[in-house]
Amino acid sequence: MTNYLRSAWLSSLVLLVSAGCSSSGGGAAAIPTPKPQSSTISGAVVDAFIVNSTVTAYEVSAAGVVGVCVPASGGGCATAVSDANGNYTITITGYTGAVLLEATGGTYTDTVTGQTVPVPSGLTLSVLEPAVTAG
Repeated sequence: MTNYLRSAWLSSLVLLVSAGCSSSGGGAAAIPTPKPQSSTISGAVVDAFIVNSTVTAYEVSAAGVVGVCVPASGGGCATAVSDANGNYTITITGYTGAVLLEATGGTYTDTVTGQTVPVPSGLTLSVLEPAVTAG
């Protein structure tokens, strides 16, 4: 009798699962793909205000290893260019974790001479954001 009840219970469970998966009317409905969550990181590139500097976001593993660039919503790397006050905003899509921001290039105004000076090509300014959460 126990085997009969177990078989009847399993058969009922299979029918319920099957009934939940059935569709009526001509074809299965498409399940929309959810959009990846995005976040923004805003800041300023400052060693004097650095204008037109390219800021790029990189993934950092839990072990502290810098990886590939963080994906942007339209593809490619999440980057931004600093404005006249050194401000930037980067939109990061579908990534949660530590982020290394690196700023390269651009110009700044020398506070002594008042002249516009290019940032040396080998100089990278960076900062680590320890935790970014998508959304």
